[in-house]
Amino acid sequence: MDTKIKSVEILPLVKYDMEGFELARLFDKFVPNHSGAEIAPAQVLCTMIMNIMVSTTPLYWLHD
Repeated sequence: MDTKIKSVEILPLVKYDMEGFELARLFDKFVPNHSGAEIAPAQVLCTMIMNIMVSTTPLYWLHD
């Protein structure tokens, strides 16, 4: 019997759950893009949440 072990990243599961909770829609509702930014605040918030949940070094800890 051959056993194959593959590393599966957690990001697809996190993204699936975030879509299920409709976080982007909630963020759009409560943090609207009034300034007309190219990247919506909801997208930035979702990216930050995914980074915090997945990464060992969250983006907000990185130094210049």
